[in-house]
Amino acid sequence: MDIFQPLSEELKHKYIEVSSPINKIIIREGAIQEVPKLISHLTEEKLIYLVGDQNTFRVAGDELAKLLSQNQYDISSIVLEDDPIAADPDTIFKIIRDIGQKGYLIACGSGTINDLVKYIGYKLGRRYSVVATAPSMV
Repeated sequence: MDIFQPLSEELKHKYIEVSSPINKIIIREGAIQEVPKLISHLTEEKLIYLVGDQNTFRVAGDELAKLLSQNQYDISSIVLEDDPIAADPDTIFKIIRDIGQKGYLIACGSGTINDLVKYIGYKLGRRYSVVATAPSMV
């Protein structure tokens, strides 16, 4: 397939069907303070599954968990310990095993962590948010 050719209607439907709409992007100092309010507009769930690794929890996840808890959210932190984090079946199943039937997903990190949570959210029919910890996410 020539990548410069327009997509067929069949492929457009396939790719549009699996895309994730972006509701809001906030880039500024202290933006993490706004996450609880944003989440309240995105879901009625009070259980939050916060997924990250040791580095992203140190940079933002611990603060985010505290902020969300202060705003009456129940937090279940899923800290991925592999270094580097791999987007492989073992990691996907570890996250899925640790989340329940209900709850909202938040990826705390960038790159692979975002990819994993986005994929799991899609497969489970659940919405998610990302709190990016790297400038490359902009």
